[in-house]
Amino acid sequence: MPKSFFNSVRFANQLVMIIVILEIVDSFTGFGLDRFGIRPWSIVGFIGVVFAPLLHYGWDHLFTNTIPLWVNTVILFSEKKFRPEWTFGVIWIASGLGTWIIGGFRSVDSIHLGASSVIFGLVCYLILMGIFLGRFLTILVSFIVLFFFGGILTGVLPNPEMPQVSWEAHFSGALSGILAAIHNKFYKKPQ
Repeated sequence: MPKSFFNSVRFANQLVMIIVILEIVDSFTGFGLDRFGIRPWSIVGFIGVVFAPLLHYGWDHLFTNTIPLWVNTVILFSEKKFRPEWTFGVIWIASGLGTWIIGGFRSVDSIHLGASSVIFGLVCYLILMGIFLGRFLTILVSFIVLFFFGGILTGVLPNPEMPQVSWEAHFSGALSGILAAIHNKFYKKPQ
């Protein structure tokens, strides 16, 4: 196994561990960390752009996100052609900014959190980059994660039957992943 694979597993493990530790702190201390999620159109709520993917509405929410986040992070960081550090950062921040902007059209009092915005971004990115680079295994695994995670089409559009689901975060994540993939397709490394 190449060193990049082991490094990507280590990074994914550390990311998931941070999320679990934060949920433990939130569950057992009463600190109310969820308040640091994204509050649309709020200056104070803007901090959630950075912190929202690390916070979850309880253990069920966290467990739903953990495996797809871990798998997609490992795939992303295993391939240098994916420009993993840049891509991960762009998806993380752009999905949060998008949620902060469009989330306010539904409610400025809502708090958006969870890693699903990043997951949707990574899935869309990896599918497109797999196509661009001819990486069949990347495409296959990303579609499997997509299938088990829930489905892009049902998660990125408003669903009146599930008002608690932040379609704004899912949409922003998916869009950020698509735009990052298109950018990387045409990116020319400086000489």
